[in-house]
Amino acid sequence: MLLAILMVKIVATAICLGSGFGGGVFSPSLVIGAMLGGAFGIIATGVFPDLSSGQGAYTIVGMGAVAAAVLGAPISTILVIFELTSDFPLTIAVMVGVVFASMITQQTAGKSFFTMQLARRGLSLKGGREISLLQSLEVRKVMTRVFLSVPSATGIARIRKLLPTVPYGELFVISGVKGEANQLVGTITLADLSGEAFDTSRDNVLNAGDIARLHPPVLEAGDNLDKAMKLMDTVQEDQVAVVENTENMKLVGIVRERDVMRAYNRALAAERAEEHGEG
Repeated sequence: MLLAILMVKIVATAICLGSGFGGGVFSPSLVIGAMLGGAFGIIATGVFPDLSSGQGAYTIVGMGAVAAAVLGAPISTILVIFELTSDFPLTIAVMVGVVFASMITQQTAGKSFFTMQLARRGLSLKGGREISLLQSLEVRKVMTRVFLSVPSATGIARIRKLLPTVPYGELFVISGVKGEANQLVGTITLADLSGEAFDTSRDNVLNAGDIARLHPPVLEAGDNLDKAMKLMDTVQEDQVAVVENTENMKLVGIVRERDVMRAYNRALAAERAEEHGEG
């Protein structure tokens, strides 16, 4: 009977979750664990009556093992059961069951059910509060639209005059092809200008497209700040171009590391104020 209830409960829980019905997984995990542990306890007691601790003990161990694997909180589960039972030997048995259940879950599914739900929403618990805050903010909210772009056909003499005056010391080269307005082609900094900064002999030959750094690192406007920080750290640059999407490469702004950190600090301060009940 316990095994039958176990199977029916698993099927019913899967149907409810898959269909979007109201409910959860914590209580079903307790029922499933209790049925599994109780069935094992009956069998173990019948085969080894002198060694058995009784059906109830196996039921509690089963509940703790399944609940810990589903929740991804093995230590909390062990502590809860110890508080409820005040039984040291039983708590040790629960600890063993929780460890095995958690190991099996990690090896097969890779993470608990709750962690998988968060992963589907793009949230990760690995980095703690800091990563969650950065992932909750989009690049479009902190980027600046103060930048200067030039068509790829712009002459080198014009580039030489503009570069010292542009914000943040970087020019953005866009396509001059009709129908591809603001399509990012590359970027130009003083380092990219290199020897052409003082050599005017080829001013009539070279243009922005010739000296630009092609295929620069970019972010999409919908990317989160965690991705922005990782990209800046990888390319060792404190500002990155932002495009509408990587398919059309339409330049919409730039994001700077200091703006990312400022937005993070504001979000952190707001969260702390909310925790303390402040306005």
